Amino acid sequence: MKVNPTESEICDWCVAYLAKSLKLPPERIDPQAKFARLGLDSAASVFLAFKAGLKLMVIKYVWATVGTVGQSCQSNRGWFFDRDTTLAQVGGPVDVWSSYSVDPRREFVRHYGGKLEDVPDFVAIGVMTDGDNSQSPAEADYADFVVQW
Repeated sequence: MKVNPTESEICDWCVAYLAKSLKLPPERIDPQAKFARLGLDSAASVFLAFKAGLKLMVIKYVWATVGTVGQSCQSNRGWFFDRDTTLAQVGGPVDVWSSYSVDPRREFVRHYGGKLEDVPDFVAIGVMTDGDNSQSPAEADYADFVVQW
């Protein structure tokens, strides 16, 4: 590790890190862009939570500014908690209502494997509006959750 990296070296490292984190080619990362534009916050997120024994397994759907719809952009695995993050919508208009439908059991199998009949108990829906990383205001409306098992 270099003790005194140049501004250019720091910028190159940040671009490479963001490209890897967002699963984008480095040339798609604008080093002059604000974090909010890079999609590092999730103005709207919906979580589906499943519980198998002591383990909580979560699928997080985010509405972001960059990436590819359906892309799994983050995966965390641990002893007691797993989370996959998937892009539900990218870009698009603001101040417009949009609907999103998923089959929780099929989504679980897509993210965690196994068979439909072996999907653990569905235990919660969570929502989150987030602007802390970009230090920007964020708001989202959530309504009409229907779970069909």
